[in-house]
Amino acid sequence: MSKSSRNLKALIPFSEILRVQLTGGNEIIAPQFPSRFWILLKLGLPVRYARNFFIRPSEYSIDECSLTICLNNMEVSQLDFICSGYLYERQLKFFRKVKEITTTIIDIS
Repeated sequence: MSKSSRNLKALIPFSEILRVQLTGGNEIIAPQFPSRFWILLKLGLPVRYARNFFIRPSEYSIDECSLTICLNNMEVSQLDFICSGYLYERQLKFFRKVKEITTTIIDIS
């Protein structure tokens, strides 16, 4: 499986989509005293903002997230996409909006 930073756009008719599943990666949060990351977390700043200030890679890491789209198509029944775990919140926001306007099953975990 090839991993690249290229953007991929696929045109899929909305009527062909049966189910969308978005799964976030595991976060490892291990702030070390007295780093900026540790101080910001102690002050109550949410992790999604404080993680921008970590210094050592061992303080914060997140696994890749995956997006699975199940289709009502004989040729291709399922599409699997992998992206950086740091993009999970952006993807989550988008699919929550889509979930409000459609009857398509959207699993977010």
